[in-house]
Amino acid sequence: MLKRLFSGLALCLLLAGCVLQSPEPLFSESDGELALKSFGIEFESYNWTKGAWEREDEALTFVATGMHYVVASEKSETQILFVPLADSWWLMQMSEDLKPTYYVLAEAKGQELFVHVLACSDLQQNPAVKVAVRFEGDDCFTAAETGLDFFQTLVANAPAATLKLVAKP
Repeated sequence: MLKRLFSGLALCLLLAGCVLQSPEPLFSESDGELALKSFGIEFESYNWTKGAWEREDEALTFVATGMHYVVASEKSETQILFVPLADSWWLMQMSEDLKPTYYVLAEAKGQELFVHVLACSDLQQNPAVKVAVRFEGDDCFTAAETGLDFFQTLVANAPAATLKLVAKP
């Protein structure tokens, strides 16, 4: 997916597809916001590993196209739409051609963006989401009519951040 930034997320997706997803994007370009405009376009990426933030080797470049961003790697091009939720929180809707759309939460703190993965195993433990999420083994899917209110409720009980982006000076 996004170079090595989302290596943990990508591994999870490859092994089990274990992140909240939908067959088609839930939100359109007009729902998005260029959330990173005050940060710049280049970021160092970190994964939470063994109780500490571990820096990845490669930086990421987010190129604004309309109201979404494109992050390209040698193998793929990911479109990321930041949909505002509350205060400094966004829903990141991540799409690649011919693949499901994945959803994670992002929280801005200073010049850092913390990514909170919506893992199916965590969602399955939350009785409030069972109405809006369908579970199939390790996979979980949200319905086409799922709106922002559902994702706003997830902010209150967001899992710990496992990824972060730090704006490069």
